[in-house]
Amino acid sequence: MQEMIPMKRTTKRKRGQPLTAMTWLVLLLTGFYFFLAGQVSPAESVACLPAIFTATWLATRWYGVTRQPFNLHVPWPSILLRLSRALAIDSFRVMCALLAAIGRTPVREIGHFETQPFAPGGSSRADATRRALVTLGASLAPNGVVLDMLPEKESLVLHRLVPAPPVPDIVWPL
Repeated sequence: MQEMIPMKRTTKRKRGQPLTAMTWLVLLLTGFYFFLAGQVSPAESVACLPAIFTATWLATRWYGVTRQPFNLHVPWPSILLRLSRALAIDSFRVMCALLAAIGRTPVREIGHFETQPFAPGGSSRADATRRALVTLGASLAPNGVVLDMLPEKESLVLHRLVPAPPVPDIVWPL
């Protein structure tokens, strides 16, 4: 009879090692689900389970195919600070416009189209990640929604409710 050799656990994450795809997707999808749901209740927690299972399955498939961790190479502290600032400023702008519009009939359409200078970059993973996060971040603020990305003109087409100056940073225009 063969002797059983205990398996050595090799899945422990070392300090400084990037998170795996499964961890990233579980955290991101769960967080986005609760953020978009707007509340944490038992019903929302149960509804979040399919998102967690889907994220886990996708991450397992990703890691099984590529054997690479899912690393975004994003300056998170800077991006989160800019996004928080943009949300606060845009929320105030929209609130002021809505308060000014109370009691009067709008004489024109509300909102207009603007272009925001944006350097889309190349076809690398880091540039694709940056394009996706910029589109999400610019659409998250209540004053604007990204309608299109024009790489040939190096700009984003935005619909804004209240006029706002373009962001000077063309790499991360949040």
